[in-house]
Amino acid sequence: MNRFIFLFFLTVTSSLAVQCYSDVNVGGLSHTGQQKKIDCGSSCKYCLTTMAFTTDPQGSANQTFWDCGCSDPKNIVCTDAGRTSNEGYGPGGIYYKEENICCRGELCNGNQQKTLGFVVGLMIFSIIKNIL
Repeated sequence: MNRFIFLFFLTVTSSLAVQCYSDVNVGGLSHTGQQKKIDCGSSCKYCLTTMAFTTDPQGSANQTFWDCGCSDPKNIVCTDAGRTSNEGYGPGGIYYKEENICCRGELCNGNQQKTLGFVVGLMIFSIIKNIL
């Protein structure tokens, strides 16, 4: 009987773990086709999509990362669903922008319409930069 209770508890707690997509696309905003579904652990309820852009000619113009919202290599931890962004100018006047989208739920960090705003913003920035 105790074994049954233990196995039931393990089944219930593992089913509460969220799965997220894990992928990296250098130069694009959509999955590469090589994305994997990963278990995020019982304490993680969020998935993360990070889009990074820079005008640095030595760096990649676009990079998109998908991962669990609690284990991102850049130490971005999702505590709520939503979007945050960080942008500015680094050494040598190199522009950068990073946008993080946290979502709650199973495989919620698939390709999302939310990336459209990021792309439009980058296009507007590029047009203005070329005019000036």
